[in-house]
Parts: sequence; structure tokens; C-alpha cells
Amino acid sequence: MGAETKLEVRDLTFTYHGQKEPTFSHVNFSVEPGEIFVILGANGAGKSTLLNCIADTLVPQRGEILINGRDLREMSAGELALAMGYVPQISSPSFSYLVRDYIVMGRAPHMGLLRVPGEAEYTIAEEIMDYMGIRRLAEKPYDQISGGERQQVQIARVLVQKTGLILLDEPTNHLDYGNQLRIVREISQLARDNGLAILMTTHMPDHALLLNSKVGILDNAGHMTVGRAEEVISEEALRELYHTDLHLVYIEELGRRACVSGKLD
Repeated sequence: MGAETKLEVRDLTFTYHGQKEPTFSHVNFSVEPGEIFVILGANGAGKSTLLNCIADTLVPQRGEILINGRDLREMSAGELALAMGYVPQISSPSFSYLVRDYIVMGRAPHMGLLRVPGEAEYTIAEEIMDYMGIRRLAEKPYDQISGGERQQVQIARVLVQKTGLILLDEPTNHLDYGNQLRIVREISQLARDNGLAILMTTHMPDHALLLNSKVGILDNAGHMTVGRAEEVISEEALRELYHTDLHLVYIEELGRRACVSGKLD
């Protein structure tokens, strides 16, 4: 959908003002075009903070963030908007835009200052709505659709930016189980069919297993272990991360491992 984009994170360290210990330190990973990288961690582990550093809304104390080999700090806001799209966690909308108009706002980085969206912009938005299977929502107010539908609309708004890199901050947060699976399926399809580099955070290990992607486990000390899902997601790692009794079980009918809890006491 956009130009092929590679993200590299090198030796990244971030500490909030007034804190003695870093939120995370010496983080290294890369995301290639067509690849999904899942940042897995417990609530409060620093996943969103790391994503915000990459989105250039927080400034790390150390390290580099490179987009196609270019340092993020050397890029203007306009260049960043053309290079990456960011989908935050679901929040309550402030304005009652129609879904079609809300999505077309994602074309802003490609438009001149004060330019009003025209037929070309709306055509792109409608093509993306068709691709996402949400054309039925076009005339509905954004603040009157469900949480799962809003998340799909948020993704569609980023897709009309035509970037090669998409950041997703806990995209299944607050969604019911069916909508969680629907969003995970769409994320997989976007990387596979469109060559997008996708970086997403989650606290759900089963989503990383389902995607069978590269994973960065951000532990509670701010250290990241990187590898393929089958290599780094172990029962021991999950128990240390979540401080609870978790098991990895191979389910033959599904052809994959799944994360399940032990019996309740």
C-alpha cells in the first residue's frame, strides 16, 4: 500500500523524568517489509512507552531509531507522516464525524496546507473501506459504532496514508473475543498481502502465537528478548512475565500452540 519500509531500533533506552531506573534499556530489534513484530509484556512493562518513542512522541535518552536507514531525528513531521502510521489504543471520540470523513482525514500528509479533500481522496478511502469490509459503516457517525468497528476504522484511516510501516498499540484492547480474532486476522493479512512492516504491542501471548511472528518480550526489568514466537515464548518466560501459572499446549485441531492457565485454586 505504501513504499517498502524497514524499521531498525538500536540500543534504545528511555527513563521518565524523576525515575532512577529506566523504563527499558538496550532494546534492539528490526522489522522488515511484510513482517510483523509483536512487543509482548505485562501491563505497565513499558510497551506503549517504547511505541511512543518510535512514533516520535517521546525522546529516548540513548540509541537510534532508523527508518530505511535514516535516523528518525533527522526527519520532519511531514516525512514521518508519510513513512509511518500510528493506531493508538481505542479512546472515546471527541467529534461525531461520519466514518467516511474520519477515514479520509488520513490523507492529510499527502495534501497541501488548507486543501479540502477531493474526489481522489474519497476514492482512496472507499477503496480501503472495501478492502477492510467496512463500507457499510461509511455513513454512520464514528462515535456511534462499536469498539471493534472503531478499531477497524482506525486501521483504515492509517491505511489511506499509504505508509509502509504501521504501529499498533494494543489493537485488541477492550474488544470482545470475536473482535480480537478479527483484528489479529486483519493484521496478518495486511503484512502478508501488502508488504507492510507492522509493529504491535499486546499483553496477550496467544496473539503472538497465533500470528507466529517475531516477538520481543519486554520483561518487568525493561529488558527485551527477541526471536521467533516459537523460540522465545516459553512457559518459564510467561510465568516470570505475568506471575501466574501459564502453560503452552499444542492443539492438534488448530495445528499450533496455545497459551492456557492452570486450574483455579
